[in-house]
Amino acid sequence: MIGTVHQLYFLPWIGYFSKLYFSDSFVVFDTADFRKRHFYDRVKIIDTHGKPNYISLPAGQNYKIGCNNVTIKDIGNQMREKIIRTIQESYANARFYDSEWKQLKKIISNSLYYSNNLTEINYQLIANIFEYLGLRMPKVFFTSELDLKYHDATEMLIQICKLLDMNSLLLGDGKSTEIHDLEKIKDNDIQIYIQEYKTLHPVYEQSRRKHAGFVPCLSIVDSILNVGREKTSDFISNKKYEPQIHKLKNVNLKKS
Repeated sequence: MIGTVHQLYFLPWIGYFSKLYFSDSFVVFDTADFRKRHFYDRVKIIDTHGKPNYISLPAGQNYKIGCNNVTIKDIGNQMREKIIRTIQESYANARFYDSEWKQLKKIISNSLYYSNNLTEINYQLIANIFEYLGLRMPKVFFTSELDLKYHDATEMLIQICKLLDMNSLLLGDGKSTEIHDLEKIKDNDIQIYIQEYKTLHPVYEQSRRKHAGFVPCLSIVDSILNVGREKTSDFISNKKYEPQIHKLKNVNLKKS
């Protein structure tokens, strides 16, 4: 059984969804300390000027507060309304806007207004988009519900795998291979898979970037509104994005 451990991001990119799609279990690291200027509460889209720009939830600073305890501060729902309006205006000329926006807007709106809790909002967005795309959502666990005692990030992963009987762990092609002691994970009989989605990131036409060039790693709404639900599902589930077994060298890959 392949598992992935990850924080919940706000309206994340297609690579995030693909990583979850190829996992049997998704362990939400909801006890991670909130970090400002990260992806817990913001994501990039293409704005009305054709520039990559952030849309953000009003989460505040929350220094050393776990993500599961972060509350959205949105008096009169002004910021939530602004997020929906900004997406609508930015993608009004997108090829699939007319066929996709009505349903997508309902999903985003229902998720944003579901709760004032950051974790609950992000989870609703991700789960509802999976359903909207007709894709299987992996079985979900939360670290806040697990009895974990660890000293470092690698030890946490090993404990999670043992608690949930996961014999394989899926990592992305970002900083995971630098942060974690991969040999230690393998020594605990846990197979490591790597998904190199950024390297394989599909290129498609973005309505406001026809002459300026493609921008990767944007919110999934960029893909849905530019190429449609069916193509976006393929970007997530196509076998070309299937994770591969990571072959360790005879050295400890953890960097100081």
